[in-house]
Amino acid sequence: MRKRNLKRGCAGVITALTTACLFGGCGNAPAAEETMVLEEKDFSKTVVADGTVECSDPEYVYSTLKLPVKEVFVEVGDTVKEGDVICVLDTATVEDEIELKIASMELSEKNAASSLTAAKHKYDTISEGLEYGTDATLVAAYTRLQNAADAWVTTEKAYQDYKNSIDRGTDRELLAADQAVATAANAVQQARSMQAEYDDHKDEEEEHITDIMIEQAEDNVESACLTYQQAIERRDNLIGLSDVTLSDYARNSQVAQMEFLLAQNEMYAAMRTVEKEKQTSADAVAQARLAGDMSVKQLELEQLQKKLDDSVITAKASGTVTVVNINPGEQPDGIMFVIEDTSDLVVTARVEEADINAVAIGQTATVTLKSDDGRSYNAIVEDIAPSAIKNSSNKTDTSGEDAEYNVKLKLQSPDNMIKIGMNTDVEITVLERQACFTVPDSAVYTDDDGENYVYAVKDSGKTIDSLKVEKGESSGRNTVISGAGVASGVVILNDAEKAAK
Repeated sequence: MRKRNLKRGCAGVITALTTACLFGGCGNAPAAEETMVLEEKDFSKTVVADGTVECSDPEYVYSTLKLPVKEVFVEVGDTVKEGDVICVLDTATVEDEIELKIASMELSEKNAASSLTAAKHKYDTISEGLEYGTDATLVAAYTRLQNAADAWVTTEKAYQDYKNSIDRGTDRELLAADQAVATAANAVQQARSMQAEYDDHKDEEEEHITDIMIEQAEDNVESACLTYQQAIERRDNLIGLSDVTLSDYARNSQVAQMEFLLAQNEMYAAMRTVEKEKQTSADAVAQARLAGDMSVKQLELEQLQKKLDDSVITAKASGTVTVVNINPGEQPDGIMFVIEDTSDLVVTARVEEADINAVAIGQTATVTLKSDDGRSYNAIVEDIAPSAIKNSSNKTDTSGEDAEYNVKLKLQSPDNMIKIGMNTDVEITVLERQACFTVPDSAVYTDDDGENYVYAVKDSGKTIDSLKVEKGESSGRNTVISGAGVASGVVILNDAEKAAK
């Protein structure tokens, strides 16, 4: 719209114009269709959009089972109630799986029970052997340990006894040998004394001392010396033999000690072995119990049973069947049926981005069918999409135009004339004011200073005043105005720009 230029000051503030100036001659008042009379009335601003009738909450029926359809019981247009059977799937393969699963579970339970009995028996046997000391391996090891301990004690005692006898000089053989040496030494001394006595009297030529006696005395000395020497040698031999014997006793004790330590290690090893066997048997019991646990297989069986239950497809809501996408023999892939309540309808309007921010939940609207009868219905904004409408690639598709947003409106009193899928015109009331003055948008002009004016017709059309006003909300066709001269009954020119030409 071109703005009407008004100049202020002495140069000519236009406060009144003659009809001759505006309408090409004196006495030519504006025609009635060129003016309007101000009156207080309600004002509303609306957003207009195209819409489509839809079910408020459609029920999409599908199946996750990959089984062929055996039979379909409904067709488009049929009315169903919640729980009605609308389709069944062919479950022959599932029934075979269930039969095999049950047989497998029974066999597994039988084998597991047998394994558990054997494992428990072995575990109990080992446990009793440990508790009461009757385990054959432990008994044998303990016997070897006890025998080795006894042998060690015996050989150590023999060593200590023999060593003590030597240290105390109480060894009988050594005592006898010492006595023999002493006796032999005494015999040598006596023999030599006798020989010396004979030698002393030999020069005296005593008749009772004969040569034979002297020779005999010499022989006795030699014999006594020999005996003495032999006693000493025997005693020395016994002393040497006692050292060897003591070493033998010590070695025997050491060997017995080593045998005891080996037997002790064998005893510990046997205990570890039996404990390990006990743990192994306990693990075998646990494994057998685990093998006998049918919880996993029972869950698998329940899942198969659920497939049987899910193979009977029922309506999850009451309504009318509007889509059937499956036939007997076909395998479900996506939506099979759509069930919609034809009495619970909404309209989805496509609102342009320039208007979407003016729309709010709870606003009222008028929905008009695009069919020939053009019926209208009241509706309320129920939901506003947070993002623009997407294309098949899930991207916003504006095609060079403004983006559009889906706005859902709840129909208040639908009848049987409005049907799902019908196209509609939607007019959403986004602003309402009561008892205000409105003029056509074309009736307002703005000067260079930004002041707004309308032309007021006076004196039966003879005079037209420029009336300063404040602009309010605009509906796109009409604008709310206010000001000192705005009142009921004032006649306003509809087209200020045309009047100024």
